[in-house]
Amino acid sequence: MKKIRGFVFFLFLVRVCSVSFAQDFLHDTQKLFFDESMKTRRFGIEIEIDSISNATLEHILTETFHAQPILRNELGEVTFESPIGEIKLKIEGQAWRYEEDPVRFAEQQKIDMKSAPREIVLPPVIYDKIDLLENLCNRLKDAGARGTRDDLAVSTQVNVEMPNLLGSQTNVDNLVNLMRINSKPEHIEQIASRLKVPPIRQEYLKDFSPGFMNVLLNRNYAPTARELFDDYFYRQSLEVLGVKEAWTMDLVQAKRLLLAQPDPVVPQVIKMQRLRVSSLLLYSFPEDPLSKLIVTTRWARPAPLVEFREGNTDFKIRDIVEQTLGEVRSAEKYGYYDHDYLISELTGIDPRDLKILRKGLETKNIVHYALYDPKTNYVEGQNEGIKDAIWLSLSPNRVAAKPLVLSGETIVFHRRHIHKNTLLGKYNPGLENELIQQAMENKVFEASIFEKYAPGTMPRSVRLKDIIEIGKQSSKYALRTKIKKTVAAASRKFKNGWVMKFAWDLGSERMFISDQTDFEKILVDYEDGFERFKARVLKKLAGSDPEDIQTALSKHAGYQGYRILEMLKNPAQVFFQERENIKREFRVEAQGGRVLSNGSTVDRFSYERGFKISKDQLEHNDSYIRVAESFVQSVLDHFPEPLRYMPYGFDIALLEDGRYIVIESNPGGNSSFLEENQPSLKALDQYLKTYPDKIKKGEIKLLSGEAQIEWLNREFKSLKISKRLNYPKMKFTKNDIIDEEFKVIEDPKMTCQDRLLGES
Repeated sequence: MKKIRGFVFFLFLVRVCSVSFAQDFLHDTQKLFFDESMKTRRFGIEIEIDSISNATLEHILTETFHAQPILRNELGEVTFESPIGEIKLKIEGQAWRYEEDPVRFAEQQKIDMKSAPREIVLPPVIYDKIDLLENLCNRLKDAGARGTRDDLAVSTQVNVEMPNLLGSQTNVDNLVNLMRINSKPEHIEQIASRLKVPPIRQEYLKDFSPGFMNVLLNRNYAPTARELFDDYFYRQSLEVLGVKEAWTMDLVQAKRLLLAQPDPVVPQVIKMQRLRVSSLLLYSFPEDPLSKLIVTTRWARPAPLVEFREGNTDFKIRDIVEQTLGEVRSAEKYGYYDHDYLISELTGIDPRDLKILRKGLETKNIVHYALYDPKTNYVEGQNEGIKDAIWLSLSPNRVAAKPLVLSGETIVFHRRHIHKNTLLGKYNPGLENELIQQAMENKVFEASIFEKYAPGTMPRSVRLKDIIEIGKQSSKYALRTKIKKTVAAASRKFKNGWVMKFAWDLGSERMFISDQTDFEKILVDYEDGFERFKARVLKKLAGSDPEDIQTALSKHAGYQGYRILEMLKNPAQVFFQERENIKREFRVEAQGGRVLSNGSTVDRFSYERGFKISKDQLEHNDSYIRVAESFVQSVLDHFPEPLRYMPYGFDIALLEDGRYIVIESNPGGNSSFLEENQPSLKALDQYLKTYPDKIKKGEIKLLSGEAQIEWLNREFKSLKISKRLNYPKMKFTKNDIIDEEFKVIEDPKMTCQDRLLGES
């Protein structure tokens, strides 16, 4: 009985570490869209650096790539031969600005040879060379090379190989969609916020012209390769040159007018753009008169590639390569999309929450979520008044197509193990050995585990199948007979009384089915309209937390009759426990193998009184709690490591005879008392502050998915637990458990662009 309640607005958590950047377009192209298919895509790298001599650069290139210089020119540029192909060391000077003035040009060349930044141009490679590229960047940095600074306009550019546009219309569509997503204003803003390109470099990183952007971002724009070439070069160039009719005049006239200009080659169009596509267009139409002119100016050359020019030189080459390849992949797979809508479709995280994440992760690194499906029950203003934590809404029962991997030193406190497929931080308390958590939610398995590893700490349990055989029910009269036989068999087994439980009970609270239940009455009450009531509740609370649905169903007098009917439909999932005389109950929280303590333990039903202790319970309350916590710690200490470090919300009973027992352990981060009760909240806060260090020091033992499945298989065999009978709707793979009860969010394809763009 996890007793998951509604969201409480007073939650706060302190920041553990600073966060360097927010969730954004580039982060997600790397974490969600860079995949195996891109690891064979060829790309080239151009790295511009400063403050390092040619001699040092030659030494680094020679050693890193086993390269040998084969050609030097009078300007000091060097060509190397290497096992990966031809490498060039160039001078990234300013002489090009003075090509019309031979004297000034020669003077600037001398200055450039001495002090201009250098550029390393690498041949096309595939991703299997990423470690080699990282080694190069580390050696450059260690040798004193300077990357992008406020006063230094150098960059790292990635040139991704692309197919000839004349090969198919799909090739054109992919390029157009790549240009679109790179140029969408919201995406430009997110890219700029991440990269923080200094003003000194903005001269080299122009957007497409306003007229071309207007055409490009129209979702009905579907050009052929030739139409794209003409729009991009002829009409855009005329617009940049100030021709107002560039986008309305006849195309033949536009071509004639541009070619008649004194200088028809416009650098802003050809090269000085964030995403440079001119080489690919030239490659597809090399015989066009403008193409030939462009080539003669050396502003661009035909090549089957697009060039991503915006990246700073920060020596983190793996990130920029993965971001770039992921961006190309996302355009090819999803077409023209809006980042926030697409991420929402893939992960189930609401676009409003994505904006909250993007802003909040700049200063906060604790993320929690309330169990409300944002599609049906989004909670407005849930981050108001919360100083140091970010709150989101997640569906209680929907599994994402892809997990959103949060940036920085983020700590995500997980309420449900299924949300490992929705949301992940660098640290994920609540997901410790999450597959074992998932299996332990079956109370038959839970009771067997306690009997094996902490015998006597939970009431004596017997499975239904061990006391009576239950066949199929053919009528309500036969069912009544079977109930009578079941009750009689349980009463023979438990002389002092019993409680009947179902393996997957939720929120049963005090509504136990026991030897004291009037079975005839609850069946009559069930037959008095419960199923109609249930249908209305399920419709009204669609997408709500399952326990909230159970709570609503329990308002009907026939709820217990419904429960026993459901139990007897699945007899392998039913067991009995000895009924105990309970004096008090407590919720005792445990994290990382230790009881939280520090005020986190509360009376089990104190939520009904706003967590206030009644007068008759005040006396000896502290001593009761100390003993309950000590009892739980002894249970944890008896557990093997695969069980010990998981989070638990133990329900502990103090019996009339003074003994303490475990009612249930509630494995996982699902205990809502951790967010509703302020002392519990503070204790969790203190624990979370230490969590990253505990992980780094190995104080919390985590198993891989494969190791967890292996451990479960051994336990199932030992305890005679049947996957088929005890987990009928779950598929156990080599390293995961897939529960069909949880609806997997569909992975959207290119066919749903309208929906992804948020347009009707």
